[in-house]
Amino acid sequence: MTGKMTESLNYIKYRTICPVPHESARECERESELSLEKKQAIGRLVTMLQQIAEQQQRDLIFVLKNLSEQKKVQSSVSVPVIEIQEKKEETAEEKLKKAEKRLLELETLLKQMETEKKNAENYIPEIIEKIVEANMEKEKTSEISYANRRVILALKNPRIVKKGVVFKKVTVTWDTIYFGSYPQTRESLLKNKLETDAKRDEKGNYIYGEGENVRKFRKSDEEKYYEYQPIRWRILDIKNGVATLFADKILDAMPYNYTPIEEFFSENFSKKIVRWENSTLRMWLNEDYEGSFYQLAFSEEEKEALVLDEPFRADRVSLLSYFEITDMRFNSYGFYDLLQKGSLNIDALHSYAHTDYTERKIIFGSWWLKDIADKGRDAIYVEASGKIDKKGMDFSAHWVGVRPVIKVDLYCLNALVKKGDPVEAGL
Repeated sequence: MTGKMTESLNYIKYRTICPVPHESARECERESELSLEKKQAIGRLVTMLQQIAEQQQRDLIFVLKNLSEQKKVQSSVSVPVIEIQEKKEETAEEKLKKAEKRLLELETLLKQMETEKKNAENYIPEIIEKIVEANMEKEKTSEISYANRRVILALKNPRIVKKGVVFKKVTVTWDTIYFGSYPQTRESLLKNKLETDAKRDEKGNYIYGEGENVRKFRKSDEEKYYEYQPIRWRILDIKNGVATLFADKILDAMPYNYTPIEEFFSENFSKKIVRWENSTLRMWLNEDYEGSFYQLAFSEEEKEALVLDEPFRADRVSLLSYFEITDMRFNSYGFYDLLQKGSLNIDALHSYAHTDYTERKIIFGSWWLKDIADKGRDAIYVEASGKIDKKGMDFSAHWVGVRPVIKVDLYCLNALVKKGDPVEAGL
């Protein structure tokens, strides 16, 4: 194809310069006098033909290159086929060697199994011991659950007894249980030993003694030590193992809402309104931080047994409300009838309604209720005499006591529920 194109180009050049011999001299002269436009057209035609030839040459090279690549691919594909065939032939020849190798592997595996069997035989006594311990723990848990069930079923709601023609005397008896612990009794004899020999736990308490004789203490700001004692609670209501409990004594003293000194002199102090929901007292009772009641009073297991007082408020620990004392609907708690006699005298001797730990903090044994007075800056509280002060006390008062209220699912406990002696009060 390229040869023919070259011959055509040579023929065109030859006819342009020299005409054929049989043509007359006049025609040759006329052809030599071609216009410049014709010469340019012929030049363009020559150039176009050359480009066509070059393009065809490139196409031919491309085709040849593809053919060579296809040949290489076919050769590369054919090699593995040969190798596979050779391998198949080799596998047939080496069957015996592979069988011997497999036999050695099985013998090694058998030896490993024998070794593991010996190790298992050595561990059998330990495994049996663990199983026995687990069964004993299970039996112990069952015994605790059974014992707790008996205690729980024996617990009763408050008993209210009215005597006289016009109820001249009212007596209320509350069953009690122990749950959690809190600093209560002062310890002075061990002060020097506590400072030198006692260990400290993660809550900052002082741990003294070992085993069953271990004792736990809390150090006050006055450098005095108070021993943790189980908290005694009065049962206000119990249903299906869930008990509503009220602290038998004032456990601590705390402002209803903490107010820094600088705020007393600010212009907005008189306008500040506090509610239970945003009070620092509620935070101290419910949140798990260092020094809070929730952290100090309950172990992790006991925290799991606490039931939310009001789900929409998420209170694990709360206070008695004014309505729980004065409303007839809560008469079963035992407060309503006492209050009708003129005083909420729920403690036989009100001055003994606090512990050693709170004696240094409170004044006359008053304690907070949950509600805010009409002014919005004071909280309602119960006086030492048992009367309710609806006008309230300034919520920054740090000498008013705290008697928490909790709800506990007693069936959730893995420890024995300890029942206390009943408490009786009346007018």
